[in-house]
Amino acid sequence: MALSGKSLFRRFSRTFFCATVVAVVFALATGSEWNVVAASFKSHAHHKAHVYPLTGFGGYQSFGAVTQVSAQWVVPSFVSQRVLGQAATWVGAQNSGNKFIQLGVIVDCPAWAETSYDVFWSDTAKGYLPQFVGRIFPGDQVSASMVQNKRGWFLKFRDPSIKFSYAKEVKYAKGVSFTDAEWLQEDPAPANISAQDVPYPDITNVKFTKLKVDHRTPELTLDDGQTLSANGGAIRVPTPVRHDSFTFVRPKGVAEQYLVDARKVDFAENTFNAQLARWKSFSKQARSRHVKKLLMAFRAGAKEFKTQTWPPPTRRDVSYLVTSLDHDATNLKAWVRSGYKNEGSGLTTFEDGYIEGDRLMNTVRALLNLPPP
Repeated sequence: MALSGKSLFRRFSRTFFCATVVAVVFALATGSEWNVVAASFKSHAHHKAHVYPLTGFGGYQSFGAVTQVSAQWVVPSFVSQRVLGQAATWVGAQNSGNKFIQLGVIVDCPAWAETSYDVFWSDTAKGYLPQFVGRIFPGDQVSASMVQNKRGWFLKFRDPSIKFSYAKEVKYAKGVSFTDAEWLQEDPAPANISAQDVPYPDITNVKFTKLKVDHRTPELTLDDGQTLSANGGAIRVPTPVRHDSFTFVRPKGVAEQYLVDARKVDFAENTFNAQLARWKSFSKQARSRHVKKLLMAFRAGAKEFKTQTWPPPTRRDVSYLVTSLDHDATNLKAWVRSGYKNEGSGLTTFEDGYIEGDRLMNTVRALLNLPPP
């Protein structure tokens, strides 16, 4: 999942099961959609590694000053019990300085117990672990609101169907500025270091309504959105925001083709990211095997993109993405030849063409009416 900007920078992401501290990240493969490794070797010397798929979030973000964020939605229902797993729907606020708070609903369908629908909140101080505050039911219309005050954040959740109401002042991040409001559907990760998220259950698509940030309806475009690519095969694309609402749809046609292709390479890179977090524990032979599998994924991805049929407006940029994947493989081999160094020519080779590749990837997605990754 490509991130814009420099390839060496600090990035904070959120999930309620993984402790997601600010991690140093670097571009593994340049100019493609799949070019971020979520923990560099340097970061391992000073931080506990937290690695998980960044494709497990779908919805919208509003960037700018945030002192209030809220929304309503209907708690999703199970379409079938075909897939057991977990999903979460929430509103949240964060900043680039490792401050984060969220409020929402977790849907849990484990194999060993009955399905549950729990209201929760969490923040950085709680280690991102869910603080459960009540049980509700599928099909209920609920509302969640978070307002920053002088002491921290005031959280309020309501489910009129069962006359459930929860309010709490969380004394957290006093006086801290938040810069990112979020309305997200999540497939959570099961551990601090994970190559894939937990299975995503077969549930109805969530529809967020009455979006508010700082008590105003945000102006959001697809550039502010992101696609959920969940474990188990579900891909959910957020619809354009109309007035103050959006939902999710299953992609069709070439949009689905593109996202399915992307997920195959994403999975290979996510696996490598988790391996990289434990890199020092691997032998030279094991490292070689891990790199070889990622190289094969880059090459297979390039071949698949090249041999498929694409709409005329996208063909040129898709061909550039194919070239970028080929370059990814070349750059990965250069890093291997450098002895896996986190500085110098090996890493520099990784970084070449990163910004251009990010632009190409976003161009293709826009032409397919898809939000950025």
